[in-house]
Amino acid sequence: MEETTESTTGYSHEPVENSGTCTVNIESDQCTANAEEDETAPADVSSYDWLSIVDMLGLQNQPAELVPGDVVGKELPLLEMWECFYTTYSRSVGFRIRIHTTSSNESRGVWFDTNHNHVLAAQEHLQFLRSNRKVTSSHASQIRTYKYAGLRTCDIVNLMVQQAGGFERLGFTRKDAYNKAAAMHRAETVETDSEGLLGYLASKIDSTDPTLYAKYAIDEEDRLCHIFWSDSGCQRDYMCFSDVLAFDTTYRSNAFNKPLVMFVGVNNHFRTCVFGFALLLNEKIESYKWVLETFLDCMHQRQPAVVVTDGDAAMKAAIILYFPDSTHRLCGWHLSTNATSNIKSPDFTKAFRKLLYSHYNVPQWYERWDALLDKFELHDNAWAATTYEQRLHWAETFLKTHFFGGMSTTQRCESINSYIKRFLNCKIPLRDFIRHVDIAQRNIRESERHDDFISYYTEPAYPTDATLIGYLRQYGAACTRQVFHMVKLEVDLESRYNIVGREAEGTSNIFKLRKFSHQGSEYTVMHSMVDNHLQCSCRQFESDGIPCRHIFAVMKNLDLQHVPPILIKRRFTVRAKEGVTDFVVPPSYQDVPQVVKMSRFGTLNILATHMNSLAAKLDSSYNIAKDKMRELILQFQLALEEQQDPASSDIPNERSSTPRRLVRDPVIVRTKGCRDSDFSEPGVQRQVGNKCGRCGVRGHYRTTCRAPMEQDSQATTQGYETASHTDATPSTSGNNQPFPGNI
Repeated sequence: MEETTESTTGYSHEPVENSGTCTVNIESDQCTANAEEDETAPADVSSYDWLSIVDMLGLQNQPAELVPGDVVGKELPLLEMWECFYTTYSRSVGFRIRIHTTSSNESRGVWFDTNHNHVLAAQEHLQFLRSNRKVTSSHASQIRTYKYAGLRTCDIVNLMVQQAGGFERLGFTRKDAYNKAAAMHRAETVETDSEGLLGYLASKIDSTDPTLYAKYAIDEEDRLCHIFWSDSGCQRDYMCFSDVLAFDTTYRSNAFNKPLVMFVGVNNHFRTCVFGFALLLNEKIESYKWVLETFLDCMHQRQPAVVVTDGDAAMKAAIILYFPDSTHRLCGWHLSTNATSNIKSPDFTKAFRKLLYSHYNVPQWYERWDALLDKFELHDNAWAATTYEQRLHWAETFLKTHFFGGMSTTQRCESINSYIKRFLNCKIPLRDFIRHVDIAQRNIRESERHDDFISYYTEPAYPTDATLIGYLRQYGAACTRQVFHMVKLEVDLESRYNIVGREAEGTSNIFKLRKFSHQGSEYTVMHSMVDNHLQCSCRQFESDGIPCRHIFAVMKNLDLQHVPPILIKRRFTVRAKEGVTDFVVPPSYQDVPQVVKMSRFGTLNILATHMNSLAAKLDSSYNIAKDKMRELILQFQLALEEQQDPASSDIPNERSSTPRRLVRDPVIVRTKGCRDSDFSEPGVQRQVGNKCGRCGVRGHYRTTCRAPMEQDSQATTQGYETASHTDATPSTSGNNQPFPGNI
């Protein structure tokens, strides 16, 4: 803003001496009223129609050909219309404008100057003039929507440029878009990043998911240590599929380097489902004890039947305390990797994997283990001794009677970690981290809904020449599509096995099967004549929930027309979730202004896109659509100036009715997934910010340092060490903070 001595409010380019200045008089009270409204509801210049302004002024010449006589003595009802007029004129001629005001009480008007004391900008450079660069409110809404969808700012700009037809039509530069995105991000910032995360969860509880469970812990300095959350969908999935649970830790997913723990399982589509998320301070046993205790509290103290982990010692100790009734299985992939790194023999690793995954009986397994130790002379090897002591937690021979849903490794954890981290990075703040995790979770559930649709409303393709097509039809009608395909594979392979023996034992028949042209191991299938229950020695049905090919071969031999109901697991049927309490409460969107606003914007955007695609095909329809849209924009702009939109406020960052202490941001400690260059020694806090080259203290530069110039290098080293050695593992006892109103 430029102060002048003349009593005028105007829009002009760089002033020149002795220039002919023509003033267009506007009523003083009208300008004053508009100026007062502008303080609360700034007008969008692009909202006003240039053609309407031309009609009001009665102009005949093109903008670049205007002279002072064309506008002298003419009036417009709004000051913003003069701004639109002069902005359009400056774009056509090739100069920038600025707004300046005076403090006198004389009449106000508009300067219109046709003399220039500078070189005018070329046509291809007009979009770089400051007055021609403005991120309008509609563009800001687009940027906010795309940011909430997880897009990067560079991708948002490329998309908007494509929609506008080039940078010259966009109305702002790439840097302007970055600045606007950063400004909107700063406007949403609360006192701390942790408060932003907690506020997001609190707003979900208040608006869209009242049964969302969230609990966090803070230290003596009120810094965030741990946080766990599980929404209604996660809780419902756990009530249906709590027979198997796997959890693992992933790193470098947020700016504070907090390890992310995801609890996952297997749903009725044999796909991965998520039961909950947690951010921990570190990977020590205290952290895992806290998160498992919180997980049980969220799930009504319901322990999983089986837990699969990567063998971390802290995890194992916490599982023994909080999941005493659960079977703990160690990840087979991690064991194979450890075998390779400790023994360093490909032949040993190959033989070890057979002991890991093969379906030996107990005497056979011990015999082969002893032979393995003899062959590689490992009787005194410490790793082999430790692994043998844990055999009940990793060998298929000892675990095949338990249901694992096909999980012998933490591969599902690694897979979901990899997918989630597409939306995350090591620099993302916590308030954006939680939003992006929700986006990833939303995509996972959309895939599950698609699987439900396929299983409910379509039929699988049955082979016309299959002998056991009756079995396939039974599974196709009862089970989900993915499970059907797994069963079909077993049915297709049953013909490779021959029954080589049969004997009766009480009320049961025992069948011996052997693969055709293979004289190796035999499989034993026991058939109960009482309830038609079949059990194979491979125990695939007990472990994976899918009947094996050996069972189907015996069923065909017995001429069973239908699959016994006991061989169809309910957890893999399309009705698996029926009868389970629905935790999802329909949200009351009328009380959520931001949700309503975003929904309106999305609906109008879809309609506008469809209209634009049709109107752009013909010149006549293009002109009609453009004129109508300009009229509507002007109409809505005037309506907003009269009454501010009540839905313009954002969701509150926290509930004012819940008094609590301000949660400060967590410290950043070293974890397994960190780079060594970020830390001087394990367990110390990472130093954030630039280090002064003079005093060694972080947080300022040499040019702003207040230390004396003669500060020596000894003081520099001492200052660095003092800043580095801080306690990064504060106690969290007594500071657990649940969200009010949780289940």
